[in-house]
Amino acid sequence: MRLMLTLALAALLAWWLGAALLGAAALMRARSVAPQPVAADVILVLGAGMEADGRRRRSSIARVSTAVALWRAGRAPSILVSGGPVLPDGPTAADSMADAAHAAGVPRAALLLERRAQSTLQNLTFAAPILADAGLGRVLLVTDGFHLPRSRLSARWAGLRVVGTAMARPLPQSPRAALAVLLRESAAWPFNLVRA
Repeated sequence: MRLMLTLALAALLAWWLGAALLGAAALMRARSVAPQPVAADVILVLGAGMEADGRRRRSSIARVSTAVALWRAGRAPSILVSGGPVLPDGPTAADSMADAAHAAGVPRAALLLERRAQSTLQNLTFAAPILADAGLGRVLLVTDGFHLPRSRLSARWAGLRVVGTAMARPLPQSPRAALAVLLRESAAWPFNLVRA
C-alpha cells in the first residue's frame, strides 16, 4: 500500500513538473512572438470570472477594453463574450462584459454572449456552436498574455479557427510574477481538461 502511494505521488509530481516545463516553454514562446491582431469575423473575449458580489475582475475589464478597441479599429464586426455565473442563478461574466462593451459604444446587435463557461476550455467549446450558428469562422482571440498558449490550444480542441490573438494585459516581467503565473497555468491545464 505504501509503495503504491509513493508511486502515485511520484507520478503526480512528475506529471506536474512536466506540465510546468511545458507551461514555461509556452510562456517563453508567447513572450518572443508578439501576437498581431488581424481582420476576423468575430472577436472572442474569454471571461476572467467575476467577484462574488458581481463586480468584474481587472482581467475581464482589460479584455473587454481590448476587444472594444479592436472592434473600433474594424478588426471584426462583432464581439462574442464568454463566461458563466459565479453563483448559481447569479449574473454571468458574459452579461457583465457585454454591458461594459455596450457602455463603451458597441451596439447590442454586434454582441454575442456565451453564458455557461466555467473554464477556458468551456469558454471555447461552448462558444464554438454559437459561432457556427452565426456563420462566424475566423476568430480573433482576446485574453491575457500568460493565458494565450492554453487558450490557443483549447481553441484548437474546440475546432475554432483562430486567425489572430490580442493580449489584454502583457506577460509578467518580474521573476516573482512570472513564477506565480507559471504555477497557476501549470495547475490550470489538468483543471481545464477535467471541466471540459
